[in-house]
Amino acid sequence: MNDSDHAVLGQEFADYLARPWEVEDPPALFRRLRNVDPVFKGPGNTWFITGFRAADEAYRHPGLSRAASARQLVRPMGLAGVDPPAVVKVVDMMMTWIIHTDDPQHARLRQLAAPHFMPKAVKAWQDRVEMLVDGLLDQLEESDSFDFLEEFAYPVPIHMILSILGVPFEDHQLLLEWVNRSSGINTVVGGTAQDIKRSAQEALVEEAEYFRRLIAQRRLAPGNDLIDALIAAEEDGDRMTQDELVGMVMLVLGAGLHTTAHLIANTMLCLLSNPDQQALVRANPGLARKAVEETLRFDPSSAGQPRVAIEDLVIAGKQICAGEQVVIVLRAANRDPERFDEPDRYLIERNEGHHLGFGTGIHMCLGNWLARLEAVTAIERAIGRLDGLQLSTERLPRSRTQSRALEKLPLRRVRAAATL
Repeated sequence: MNDSDHAVLGQEFADYLARPWEVEDPPALFRRLRNVDPVFKGPGNTWFITGFRAADEAYRHPGLSRAASARQLVRPMGLAGVDPPAVVKVVDMMMTWIIHTDDPQHARLRQLAAPHFMPKAVKAWQDRVEMLVDGLLDQLEESDSFDFLEEFAYPVPIHMILSILGVPFEDHQLLLEWVNRSSGINTVVGGTAQDIKRSAQEALVEEAEYFRRLIAQRRLAPGNDLIDALIAAEEDGDRMTQDELVGMVMLVLGAGLHTTAHLIANTMLCLLSNPDQQALVRANPGLARKAVEETLRFDPSSAGQPRVAIEDLVIAGKQICAGEQVVIVLRAANRDPERFDEPDRYLIERNEGHHLGFGTGIHMCLGNWLARLEAVTAIERAIGRLDGLQLSTERLPRSRTQSRALEKLPLRRVRAAATL
């Protein structure tokens, strides 16, 4: 490939990453880029990683920094001398989020929070998840048509996150509005970029103040929920600062909401689009776990986070210079034929080993066990109780976000005729 063709392909891929909602499923583009080079240098000194082994290596490399990436992408949300002091303060707080830090700061915060998200701790929430899912399904069983995303996939993580944190449920609409507005900085929703930025800033300030007040109340009257556990989080005499605590609660709420809802919706869509795989789950509900794992490989809701090289380093034989950005393209790496047989097919009984749907290395998703519990319980029970499910439309527009997010998932039930 000559330099001109290389530049055209790099720009085409950069355009796709900027507007992924315009392309329903681009494995051909993944293959073209990977065939040229699984570690491909695109425009603007940005590297695109589409090979599985290279992605796995990049996730684990200490020279690729999330903190440096956050300084480029998050810090401009609130700049001293440019933005209001309240905005600068909340962005200072966001820079403490574990997804925006490197070791040793990352390790310290993760050690304080991780015990509350490990499998043993998450298992204690199983009864809550099952009760919630069954209650939602009781309502859907009476309907012949419904929006699976709005009426089921979203309520599961919303109710669970608020219940686990110990946040009053009557505030859920307000919190959901703040989360949606604050995520608008990475979303194209109409209006000018400045309008979107200002709305996101205001939402972040309002949400942070809400949690500061709530945490202050809980210090005076402790309960038995996750916020109380995080207040008391201690390791070798080290406690979270107030900003770190507020930031952790905001991160748990935001990170556990959209990605889990769309994991549930994407899994249902994959099963409806592959009737043979849906039949396997209906015959053996225990396969819902494998269906969720295959969705995390085949159509993960997360787009992953970029990194910036803080030193000259080598990934899969490619020299990456300090200051260059590295984008690990999750959906492409998870479709690598060197790792997975028939990678563009949705096959729930795969045995090729782990995928990268939750990342790996030190920044592997902290809430992955909770997301799995919610998604598996939701899919297993929905498939078991809602027979005759079909898509209500052939066209399913996706939200204009970097995530794999449907705008809605309208379904109908074709019930079997009663026999005399």
